[in-house]
Amino acid sequence: MLNGNSYAKVNIYTVSTTLLSKCNELDCSDFIIGGDLNTNLHRDYSTFTKYLKDVCAAENLKMCSAYRNQSVNYTYTSPADNTTFTIDHFLVIDSMFNKISCYKSIHDGNNLSFLSPVLLVIDIDIIYCPKNSKLDISVPKWQVAKNVQINNYR
Repeated sequence: MLNGNSYAKVNIYTVSTTLLSKCNELDCSDFIIGGDLNTNLHRDYSTFTKYLKDVCAAENLKMCSAYRNQSVNYTYTSPADNTTFTIDHFLVIDSMFNKISCYKSIHDGNNLSFLSPVLLVIDIDIIYCPKNSKLDISVPKWQVAKNVQINNYR
């Protein structure tokens, strides 16, 4: 059985190693890792934080929370006491970090979970983009979701 420390190490290293291995296999030099990494970076003594910082150092990744104009004030609200934490993060390679134009949390809209989404905008040169492309930023309306849809989301 894994204790919290072992779980953190296995989880973060396994996921990052798998992702980085896949990127190498596909000859992909630009990538973004993001999601609920389940650690608040301001907790210096947190095991998850230590392992996440170790992975970033070993793989030359930067945490977007270090972006100078970031406005991620929190991403999780505890239902027990309304305490807020930032446990969702994006990690990018060094060359992409310098192209970040926006990094913020979004607290409006309907959301089933206690997590607020994080918006990351990176200015990337592209070769082709359809003229009529539309960015769909729909927010799920969880109050009308059926149990099957909620379970599929999880």
